[in-house]
Amino acid sequence: MTARNQSLIRYLSITVIVLLVAMLIRTRISPKPGHSKIGDTQVIIRNCYYNIASIEETSGESVRDMVRRATSATNLNTQLATLFKAMGSDAARLVDAQTDQILDAWNQPLFVRWRADLDKAAGSPELMIGTNDLLLWSVGPNGRNDFGYGDDVVFPHR
Repeated sequence: MTARNQSLIRYLSITVIVLLVAMLIRTRISPKPGHSKIGDTQVIIRNCYYNIASIEETSGESVRDMVRRATSATNLNTQLATLFKAMGSDAARLVDAQTDQILDAWNQPLFVRWRADLDKAAGSPELMIGTNDLLLWSVGPNGRNDFGYGDDVVFPHR
């Protein structure tokens, strides 16, 4: 083996090692998608919005009318969870069996409100974006409802 080939092999080996170390450092510093409670909660909220739209499209009815018929519960989270279970939708797996509610990654019930019932001044711009009638958000890690502000977790749905 020539000296030139040995230099090339040494250069390539060092390059590979540097790239592997850089990837390892990046992996340890950057959180993986789906592995943070905020990211997990955003996925839960997004899946709820997706299932609401899917149920409305399939049935041809508004979710408002369907939740009223699905249960006599007064809590809107419980009403939505009952509808998800009754429709056999993918979101049914998001319903906690003990509380019959949809929980965030901190095991707190999601806040679910009709847009018309929430004062526009009270909700954060991220929460109020879009045209959907139903608004969903998490109180976040501090457990206090800030209506989409502070550490609350929202998934802006257009």
